[in-house]
Amino acid sequence: MEVMSNVVGNINHSLTRVEAEKFIEAFSQTNENDLTSAQLFSHSYNLTKVYRASDFSVCHIPTACISLNYHKIESESSIYPCEIPVVVAFIGVLKRRVLARLKNIWKGNF
Repeated sequence: MEVMSNVVGNINHSLTRVEAEKFIEAFSQTNENDLTSAQLFSHSYNLTKVYRASDFSVCHIPTACISLNYHKIESESSIYPCEIPVVVAFIGVLKRRVLARLKNIWKGNF
């Protein structure tokens, strides 16, 4: 399942000032090009419609924050790096641990 972008706009498109500042604070830590806060505020993001948990009101957040790949959101890859390698590494470790446990169980039964 793919998370699709509904809108293109800056971070203030439908977020409150405080919400937008929190995203910019996070992006200032993750961006790879040392972009300033002003550059991050003015960037045109691919945005996805979501609902606030506090009151179920609609807002739009950068799609890169919730997507597992960069399909049609490549412009955000330097601002919010994709974490797929971390997910793949975790799955690989999990598979090895499960297989090792199954082998131990089978050895005990035979």
